[in-house]
Amino acid sequence: MRALVSAFVLISLPGIFLQGRADGMDGVANVAAVATGARAPGGAEWAFDPDYTGEQLPPAGRSLFDYLFTADAGEKPVYRIPYPFSALREMIEARLHHDRRSRPIRQVLIPHGRSLQRGLAAPGYFNFPRVVLAVVGEPDLQEGDAGMLLKDRLYIGYQEKADLLEVISYNEAAARFEFQIVRNYARDRDPEVFYANRSVCLACHQNHAPIFSRPLWSETGANPEVAAALRRADRDFYGIKVEQGIDIPNAIDDATDRANLFAVTQALWRKGCGTDPAAVHCRAYAFTRMLRYSLAGKQGLVLDPADESPGFGAVFATNWQQHWPDGMAIPNPDIPNRNPLESAGVIGQMDKPPLDINVVASVDPLAPRSPLETWSREQAAGKVITGLSALVAGTDISRLDAFIYEAAKDVGLKITTHSFACELSTRRSAQQVYRISFRCPGTAGRVYIDHDRIHGGSIDRLQLGNIQPVTSLDIVGGSVYRDAGHERITLDVRNASLHARLANGNAIDSVELYFKIPAPDDLAIVKKITGELRVNELADFALVHQAVGRMQKSAGPAELMLFSDQAFQRSRMMGALFRELGMPALNWCCESVDRMPAMTQAARTEDHPTANSDGSGFSSEEKRFFQYCASCHQSGDRFPPNFLNGSTAQVRAALNHCARRIQVRLKMWNYLPESRSKSPMPPFRAIHQQYPDSSAWQQSEDLRALQDYISRLPGMENQLSPESRSNTDYESLRECLPAVSP
Repeated sequence: MRALVSAFVLISLPGIFLQGRADGMDGVANVAAVATGARAPGGAEWAFDPDYTGEQLPPAGRSLFDYLFTADAGEKPVYRIPYPFSALREMIEARLHHDRRSRPIRQVLIPHGRSLQRGLAAPGYFNFPRVVLAVVGEPDLQEGDAGMLLKDRLYIGYQEKADLLEVISYNEAAARFEFQIVRNYARDRDPEVFYANRSVCLACHQNHAPIFSRPLWSETGANPEVAAALRRADRDFYGIKVEQGIDIPNAIDDATDRANLFAVTQALWRKGCGTDPAAVHCRAYAFTRMLRYSLAGKQGLVLDPADESPGFGAVFATNWQQHWPDGMAIPNPDIPNRNPLESAGVIGQMDKPPLDINVVASVDPLAPRSPLETWSREQAAGKVITGLSALVAGTDISRLDAFIYEAAKDVGLKITTHSFACELSTRRSAQQVYRISFRCPGTAGRVYIDHDRIHGGSIDRLQLGNIQPVTSLDIVGGSVYRDAGHERITLDVRNASLHARLANGNAIDSVELYFKIPAPDDLAIVKKITGELRVNELADFALVHQAVGRMQKSAGPAELMLFSDQAFQRSRMMGALFRELGMPALNWCCESVDRMPAMTQAARTEDHPTANSDGSGFSSEEKRFFQYCASCHQSGDRFPPNFLNGSTAQVRAALNHCARRIQVRLKMWNYLPESRSKSPMPPFRAIHQQYPDSSAWQQSEDLRALQDYISRLPGMENQLSPESRSNTDYESLRECLPAVSP
């Protein structure tokens, strides 16, 4: 089956059975994977159950990929996916903000990774490398349009030889990533879009999200040996540069790390505040604190039990004890680094690139991954705030920042002036630019003045009273006034694209410096003088507090309330906030599914004799293969090998043809993990609910029956010994399925 397992790091020959179980929740509450008491290594509970695959098709909403590439075509909507790949990338880029400091899309070339399709380019791996694209930029700021939030939410893998796109994109309404494949992606072909088999995908994507390797990303062009071989191919790779440092794969790695926390944040939002009446206030507080934190440039987050809303801490603590009493285990998006040239023994022999490269057990993404870390309740209380900030767009915060500042000015909200005695030092340069450095209690910075014009500067740290400090504020302008030997400098201060704000969310209207002008003959040296710093605070965040208060009282059934235990949805929450504030109306993406193409599921399992009530046609040993392997290997596609698909005779013939490879994988359970050349099948995730301890599985009748059945098949003849476990031996075995005639 050419099913998606990752847009960039895929598996080989998975055999896994993951049962998506119902747990009594309805509607959106059954959408995201949620905490179900699943234990992680070390005893903590997973943030969400890694074994909950969920429904194959989206139970609510649609993927961002669907919204991005859907077009009206007369009577019904259709997918319209540009070709070639460079045109597809340009269409995505048109939605994103561009500036000189950042690139909104990052791409790498992977000639031989861990993809199900990695063998399709043989022997021309370096002529047809896999492309991996990740969106890391914010939506473009356009009047009347909220924009499509693709940052960290859209990943596309492209294999030219397979005419295939593999897509991972977020579904905001369902609060989960969707896995899709696009077939027939080629010139003069009509692409077909399918939702992939989630059981196959989640075998490697155990975090229910994108995965990527750890540094040094040696499968990519960041590896000089890989880049050298790609250059020798002497072709254009869809406009992607071959010479890439580590910053490109590092940016993709960072994006997958952030995406990994989306489901964690949703679990904290929904389960951390609970369902009783106090839950509404709990979530409203978390939402308000997120806005405050985001408006301050994601600074100044400290949750104190004595904070303005102690109800949040008490409610969160109660629900934490119910769901994660021993800590919250965070799933791991990182798989081991792999150098395909080193494993093939061809380093320094790049004139003869490898024709086939094995994925050994130690770097196989199928291997169960321990938690990335385990959070305590104290950590998680802050993480829900920072996590929610990643579920809204930077453009949302920019719009909110500009509106409440101007609205507060219009209605004359209070401006409070904070004054401090400071120590200043001045230095004049030969170009008549002089620097004034200031150091005050809790505050320090510098400003540059050129011919009485503010030339720039920064405030390294600003703290007012007990308010948490903010840092790295930019001085972008201002004015200079002199009178009777005194100087007053008024500074315009920003935090990147936002108004500079205190950690309490209020804007800094202006900053002023007052001091006595030093004597002219003293200006050539550093001169320490005393002065005064005045910070003018505009109480504009009060408008947000009031709006959120009104949102808490929104009418309607409980399941429609904004602060119910539904998934956090950007368009729903920020749209409601903007309306309460009276902000200009926006078109919010990804809310309606009325004009969307029909959803199609890839590789649907065909009707099979084992579905009969009497289970006729198969022996008890054969039925065990369906129990542990059917979820991935009983499909209409050939990747992973669908040896359990078809009639009784067809299944038996396929098992016989694949017998030696199956036997080697089953035999891997007989060895210690460090001694395995390949990942064992079925993998641990397929059996651990029935056999929580892998040692019990290794001694089980189920495993012994599987091994005995395979060992008796005629297809075992004239093949390498299963005791010979080297990588070369395994890769020399015939493929699981007979070749298909062109």
